[in-house]
Amino acid sequence: MTTKRIVKDADGIPVLVEEKVWLAGGGVPDRRPKPVGPGVIAPGTESGNPSHDPSTGKFSGPGNKGKSKSQGSSSAGVIPQDELDRRFDAVRDAAREIEQFEMGDLKDFLAGRTIRDLSDLELQQFLEDVRNQKISDIVDILDQSLKRGVGRSLRARRFVRVQAPRGFVRKTLGGFADDEVRRVALRLMSKGWSDKELNRGLIGRFHESRQGKLAGIIGVD
Repeated sequence: MTTKRIVKDADGIPVLVEEKVWLAGGGVPDRRPKPVGPGVIAPGTESGNPSHDPSTGKFSGPGNKGKSKSQGSSSAGVIPQDELDRRFDAVRDAAREIEQFEMGDLKDFLAGRTIRDLSDLELQQFLEDVRNQKISDIVDILDQSLKRGVGRSLRARRFVRVQAPRGFVRKTLGGFADDEVRRVALRLMSKGWSDKELNRGLIGRFHESRQGKLAGIIGVD
């Protein structure tokens, strides 16, 4: 007669054992454990141990919890922080110093700022980051402008101000595509500004021929 049961080995890991039972003369069973294997139970069997893999029947063991083959201490491929900082400064400078530029203008701007020539893909990503920085600057500037029109208690709050040169907002907004204007509007909405305030502080800055279209895209009355 053969039976199976789960027991723990010396490391506390559950294992499945087979037992052959021989009946002695008095009918008392003689149990002789026969382990299937250390740290292994029959594949497809659920053991209840979180470290058990039912597909293989194996256990990861106490020392393997939470580890994967991809984890390691290598820092290969990690960009140094000082390089990230230089890139951030270059993106911000480009967004604030150059009104509108194409790829050729971008290469001229980056001359001497990079330690190597950038690929076309890297240049395109840099250009996209510059556009995102312009959007962030416009959001900050318009947010500050709207705050000047509210009560004294809000104006008295301390916050960092971005000072734009004369004509910067008009020229920058004029160069934005409709989806970029919508991004500005959504970010201002998330700051708590109403449709009325967006009409006055954002949409009203565009030519009348474009205001109706933008209002529809943004979804303000």
